[in-house]
Amino acid sequence: MDNNNLETVPPGSMAPRGPDREGSGNDGLALIRSLNKGLIASLAGILVCMASVLVVVFLTASNLDDYAGEKSREKVARVLNLELRQLANLSVEYGWWNEAVDMLVYQRDRDWADANIGSYLEERYGLDAVLGLNVQGELVYGRYQGDSLASPLPAGLIADGLAGLIERAIDTDYADPQPVSGMLIMADVPAFVAATTFAVYEPTDRAIDQSHGALVLIKFIDEDLLASWAKDFQIRDLAFVPGNPSAEGVGSTSQALPLLAPQGEGLGFLVWTPEQPGRRFLAMVLPWTGGAALIMALAGLIFYTKLRRYSALAHRQFLELVANRRVLLRQAQFDFLTGLVNRPLFLELVAHETNRCFRHNEKAAVVYIDLDGFKAVNDSLGHDVGDELLCLVAQELKGSVRREDYVARFGGDEFCLLLTNITDAEDVERVLDDIHRRFAEPLQLGNRHIAIGASAGVVIIPDDTADRSSVFRYADMAMYAAKTQGHNGHRFYSEEMEAQARQRAILKTLLLSAQTRGELYLLYQPICDLATGTVAGVEALLRWRSPELGEVLPSEFITVAEESGAIDVIGMWVAEQVLKDLCQLEQRAGRALTMSINVSARQLRDPGLPDRLDALLRQYGQEPSQLKLEITESLLIVESDNEHSVLKDLAARGYQLVLDDFGTGYSALGYLQKYPLHTIKIDKSFISGDSSLVSNTSLVKSIVFMANTMGMKTVAEGIESPDQETFVAALGCSYGQGFLYSPPAPLDQILNWITQPEASDSLP
Repeated sequence: MDNNNLETVPPGSMAPRGPDREGSGNDGLALIRSLNKGLIASLAGILVCMASVLVVVFLTASNLDDYAGEKSREKVARVLNLELRQLANLSVEYGWWNEAVDMLVYQRDRDWADANIGSYLEERYGLDAVLGLNVQGELVYGRYQGDSLASPLPAGLIADGLAGLIERAIDTDYADPQPVSGMLIMADVPAFVAATTFAVYEPTDRAIDQSHGALVLIKFIDEDLLASWAKDFQIRDLAFVPGNPSAEGVGSTSQALPLLAPQGEGLGFLVWTPEQPGRRFLAMVLPWTGGAALIMALAGLIFYTKLRRYSALAHRQFLELVANRRVLLRQAQFDFLTGLVNRPLFLELVAHETNRCFRHNEKAAVVYIDLDGFKAVNDSLGHDVGDELLCLVAQELKGSVRREDYVARFGGDEFCLLLTNITDAEDVERVLDDIHRRFAEPLQLGNRHIAIGASAGVVIIPDDTADRSSVFRYADMAMYAAKTQGHNGHRFYSEEMEAQARQRAILKTLLLSAQTRGELYLLYQPICDLATGTVAGVEALLRWRSPELGEVLPSEFITVAEESGAIDVIGMWVAEQVLKDLCQLEQRAGRALTMSINVSARQLRDPGLPDRLDALLRQYGQEPSQLKLEITESLLIVESDNEHSVLKDLAARGYQLVLDDFGTGYSALGYLQKYPLHTIKIDKSFISGDSSLVSNTSLVKSIVFMANTMGMKTVAEGIESPDQETFVAALGCSYGQGFLYSPPAPLDQILNWITQPEASDSLP
């Protein structure tokens, strides 16, 4: 199904008008007098019209017969061309198949060839013979009318011109394979024959750009096939006549179409009896033509003016009705924005494919896709940009699937793929690898570069389920599992996911009341000045202790909080609590300190965030420079005017912006130059690990050098040993954080720790 265009006809803009008002009585009398005066001339005209009608009737009958004969000839020719083209396409599809070359030509696995090529093509496409030849022209696989075939070929498959057709098929352009097809006589019966070379289309252990043999497909134009055509295409008395059809006593009313071999030799003729609508037309119309013509002519003279008005009106309204019907029909099955299949039609397709897989023991896959980061684009750049992005995504998805697969949009940023006739999960993996490759780099939309991902969940039919009502529920579970494991990935459904989905629903319900029930609490971890060895500040880390679930990891509940919207309330609670605790820390330390908190993308899309933070600072007597706001790199990859303005506002008010986990995402110098950042935190994966070494010295050194050049501070996370501390300090890193100093701890422990003798009065 081609989803490239949404064909619509705009409804007419003219409103229907009613008939004109009738004139006055005098006007009506005047009109009658005028008609009476022209009666004699009208009668003469009617006679001429009646004669003309008779002539037209006979000419029409003759033309109808001629037209029917011409159309029947075109129909038969079109049927032949379609059959021949289908056979040629099948030969390319299976001849240029790496697995077929290997299994059929080299391994000569007859069972595999029967299951995937021979018997499959016989059953599905009605082929009579399938021949596989090696480069020496030897028969390596054969199937003829349902039975296996070995050398030599039976007499029924020996035909003049077959060898030449195979030779021309092998001599092809491997960059653009062209099959060779035509009609030959086999066992006194014409047959469609298509041949193509066996070749590989991507690097394998087999040679590329050379022939490995030839695949030959044969379909007889026998009485059964002709009877099928006659029934399906309404062609009467369809038959094959060898030689000249006139010599066989074919009637004068019959039509004949010559069958030609590839080199132009005549093989015989297809003959049939075309429809003769002209004769039936005369038999039905002629007896009534004279009287009907007279009555119609008289009525036409009387009502000409009115009928002209009404016909014009009816014509306009009919065109509008047809146009609106086309639009409604299209909208009922296709998404108006992207032109893809919509949800209702996709559900029908999946139901049909599920039944087909169950009946024929085949497999299919449903892939449920949700875009990563689309909501941020839509909220920050506007719905118009979001719509353009969805159309671009639709094109990328269509470019990753085959013609026989389906791509649908379910609404919002959710898409679905139906991959039909797959062999195993590896077929799905290949499609998903291509999709992830397309989304690995930011998409170009006009002069913008927008980075999004495609998280996908996969259900294999019928391996995972044969119940169509469960397909999308399982696919949604797998998609969510893919989202939780990272950006632009995919997961296949497993039974464990259902239990995880129930756990997530419980988690979301309990989290909504966790803050009001006092279950959320904060731990703190010191950040030390590497030059002086003193405490520069602390980072606040959110934790949740649930009476029902126990300790819940931040990685489990932060995402749920952002999706449910609870992060807005929780984020402000964290800000207020850390400012309150900062007062105690400064009182115990006897000096000013900084406090770092994490800020989510959802919070930064709120233009009122700076004012609310200012109000909290005034309440607790703190300065904006003492509150460090840590953001992740993923917030910077979308060129959002809204988030950018909030970040600039916060920096202008004196808040210090810290880029957290630098080096793990879309690190780019352009982001560092564009946004008002104060500090870069080097991700602990580059520092921790071996307790005596830094994992990636060159990268850490480059980050520190770049930050120093741009006037930014650096924090090395994950310091666990004195050797690591000494090393990152020697590289020029400003601050350190890690278990060497203290693990995340409650406030009272940090209060005791911060008053140790080595603490000093320095500020970051």
